Amino acid sequence: MTDKRKVRRDRADVFCTTEEGIKGKRAVDWRLVDEVVPASRLEEAVTKRAREFAAKSPRPAAAKGIALTSLKRERSADAVEYSTLSVELERASRRATITLRGPEAPPPASAEAMVEAGAQFWPLRLARELDDAILDIRANEFEVAAIIFKSSGDPAQVLAYEEFLQANAKHWLAREIRAFWKRVLKRVDLTSRSLVALVEPGSCFAGTLAELVFASDRSYMLIGQSDGDNKPPASLALAAVNFGAYPMSNGLSRLASRFLADAGALEKAKRAIGERLDAETAESLGLVTFALDDIDWEDEIRVFLEERASFSPDALTGLEANLRFGGPRNDGIENLRAPHRLAELDFPAPRTPSGRRARSSATAPDRNLHSTRAEFEEAGMSDIVNVDYSTQIPNNVNLTDDRQVLRALERWHPGYIDWWKTMGPEASRSARLSAHRGFRRPQGLGQVRLRQDAAVPLGHLVGASGRGPQDSLRPALWRAGLAGGAGRISRHAAAPCRHPGRQPSPLRSSSSAISTAAISTTCRQPPVQLTRG
Repeated sequence: MTDKRKVRRDRADVFCTTEEGIKGKRAVDWRLVDEVVPASRLEEAVTKRAREFAAKSPRPAAAKGIALTSLKRERSADAVEYSTLSVELERASRRATITLRGPEAPPPASAEAMVEAGAQFWPLRLARELDDAILDIRANEFEVAAIIFKSSGDPAQVLAYEEFLQANAKHWLAREIRAFWKRVLKRVDLTSRSLVALVEPGSCFAGTLAELVFASDRSYMLIGQSDGDNKPPASLALAAVNFGAYPMSNGLSRLASRFLADAGALEKAKRAIGERLDAETAESLGLVTFALDDIDWEDEIRVFLEERASFSPDALTGLEANLRFGGPRNDGIENLRAPHRLAELDFPAPRTPSGRRARSSATAPDRNLHSTRAEFEEAGMSDIVNVDYSTQIPNNVNLTDDRQVLRALERWHPGYIDWWKTMGPEASRSARLSAHRGFRRPQGLGQVRLRQDAAVPLGHLVGASGRGPQDSLRPALWRAGLAGGAGRISRHAAAPCRHPGRQPSPLRSSSSAISTAAISTTCRQPPVQLTRG
């Protein structure tokens, strides 16, 4: 209410805490609603408002719309073919390659000819088909971990269409096409797959199409030509649309988001508008991640894609959501970054239809390493399992040596126990919790543990300041040299079935003492199917 309706903070507080709500003239005065009308005049008032909004539209009243005909696609076992792009699916490698094709004919001579072309006008046709292809992958290809963007065509033709749309920017159809592209590019931004752009000889990443390079998590550009290839060298071309016509969800252009801390780099890129930039120039301007020669090209791309496919999907989702939307926070990105004040639950990694775990083998627990008390003690790590039960909180971190930390923890402990008994796994709610130092960690409080094979880290204290128990706990930990917090239990000490990755869950703490926790338990429940959609 305060952000969108601009309601005064104290009035918003009254509204949110009043069971019967706010009615009548006061609701209008407080900007909670725009108008109050009796039920008998509701339809009339809505119609009047709609006509007022329509009258403000810059679209001519006599303008004739166009028909958006059904998209034509040819689907085979491992590919989907459209008129302006093709999708190649490599399910065994968990990747999809989208190759966009540039225009085959120059732009129309006038805006009227553009309207006459209707849904077959190249920029509109490409936007619709790209939108459909992205949605198809998101909804039907759950195993795909990376989407690769390629292009083919003449960059000069693409820039000619950019100039045509710019010259007719006030025409309603040109404006609608720009708005449609803005939505499609935002959909690409919000796709929870790794996005990769490959700028190769014969590519036509220019103007609007170059936005796909800037939207990608990684972009590679080939220097010069490949041996035996007669295609034009790889190039990248900028246009005015790359500097504000297609803002991201954070309100900035993709280039502005790219150069958040370097306004000079953005100005250098602006001065290159209209130029055909080779790989080395594009890399020096910061427009691509790497420029590679043909000797390294195939190996570098192969290693990167194989590495990306091996990562945990849920981990990549969190990483990409954080990295793609830098800059100022606003309503558009409020729900796109890592969740705040949410509990994070560990689940066993789902198995893919091919039988593989959808996560990295590097994070998989080793079943042959120490997992029992006897093996821990034999390895000389008895301090990991030996717990002092002389205090209210069983521990192996010598809480009795620092009474200030102990008192702070004892204030926090009852509320945490209540929360655990209410929200924790049923099979473990009766287990006694103990504070343990982390595996191979000389500092920090480590984890609150149920057993040697299950842990509940003490970290993730609520970030907001206040007068709760956690606010006395935090400075006490800092003064005691324990501010390093709680590292997660090592994969070597984890139960074989426990997945180290984390999944956000809308679970709120019932205690004011702690409102977030990273919970790890032995696998008591059936696996939860989690996919990147």
